[in-house]
Amino acid sequence: MKTGGQDTKFVELEIAQYMGRLGHYTGDGAQPLHDTIHHDGWSGLNPKDYTREPRIHGRMESQYVDLIEVRTEDVSKLVGAPKRLADPFVAILEHLDKAASYVEEVYQLDQRGAWADKDNPRARELVHERLASGATLLRDLAYTAWLESDQPFRFSRDRNPIDPKNPAYDPATGSAPPGPR
Repeated sequence: MKTGGQDTKFVELEIAQYMGRLGHYTGDGAQPLHDTIHHDGWSGLNPKDYTREPRIHGRMESQYVDLIEVRTEDVSKLVGAPKRLADPFVAILEHLDKAASYVEEVYQLDQRGAWADKDNPRARELVHERLASGATLLRDLAYTAWLESDQPFRFSRDRNPIDPKNPAYDPATGSAPPGPR
C-alpha cells in the first residue's frame, strides 16, 4: 500500500489491535493455570492436598510477578532468534500443552510458599520461562505471518485441522494432526 502512495494509518492501527489481542492470548496460553480445570484451585480428587482456594491463580500470575519485579531483560534473554513456524496451529497446541505440563508444579510451589518468596529460584525461573514462552510464540506467529504475507491464500477444507469434515479429524482432540503444507 505504501508503495502505491496509499495512507496505511488505519491498516497499521488494525494490525496493532490484532497483535494486542494475539499477545493477550499467547500470554494467557503460557500461564499453566489457564490450561486446566484447576485454574482457580484444585478441582476434583485431591490426594496431594493442593489448595482449592481460587487465589492461587493471582498469587502466581500477578502478585509474584510484581514481587520479583520482572524486567524485560529477565525474559528477553530466554527468547531465541525468530523462527518460521511450519504449522502455526500445531505450534499453538504445543505451546498450550507445554504450559499445561507445569500445572502440578505450580501447586507444589504454592504448597512450599514459593509465590510469597521473592528469592525462590524455581518460582522465579518458571515465571520467566513462561513469560518468554508467550513472547516467543507471539513473535514467531508475527514473523511467520510476515514471511507468508506475500503468498496467496489457499484454503482447503481437507487441510483445515478444526473442521469435523477433515478426513483426519479426531473428535476426542477437536482437531486433525498436521498434514502437508
